[in-house]
Amino acid sequence: MMILALKRAARPVLPALPAARRPWELALKRIQTLETERLRLIPLESGDSDLLFPIMSDPQVIAHWDCESLDAAELVADMVDGQVLEMACGRGFFWSVRDRDGRFLGVCELAELDRTARTGEIGFIFAPEAWHGDQALEALEVVIRCAGGLGLRRINGRTCLGDRRAEALLQRLGFRQAGLERGPLIDDQRRDRRRFILSL
Repeated sequence: MMILALKRAARPVLPALPAARRPWELALKRIQTLETERLRLIPLESGDSDLLFPIMSDPQVIAHWDCESLDAAELVADMVDGQVLEMACGRGFFWSVRDRDGRFLGVCELAELDRTARTGEIGFIFAPEAWHGDQALEALEVVIRCAGGLGLRRINGRTCLGDRRAEALLQRLGFRQAGLERGPLIDDQRRDRRRFILSL
């Protein structure tokens, strides 16, 4: 399982920023589908929650996430709706990841955008069948290039402790460890996180 910073729940309606402070909204109009040799990263849509739900309800996947299992389709739909809203407000970029045959592999994001500090946070989650091979690496490489095109200077990432796949992937991408942070208590176990930073 690989995941970093996907939004945990839908957020309230976000007011649009003034026109002079909307660099991400302008970029969003240019950044549609990102493509690699084997993958297409397509802007997330509400209907993608139906494809994401089986992944989010998989115990293998949720074991390395800092929330309880999302075992109701409505919860995943609310989460995706919140991400689509953030994208519409120019506050983040969220993609569904598919192979060239159209098979849904998971989702990734560039969110928590800070215009002043020129930082963002990368996040991703993939179905277990996509854990092997380099699909995740390929998808995140193009997201990092997208971040550079936006003028970001630093990308943050987080993993739950023990998620060795995600940690190894971030390190392959050039991220360095930047400390630990306390996580929530889930099923009587603390889900602390490891923080990573990539300078662009």
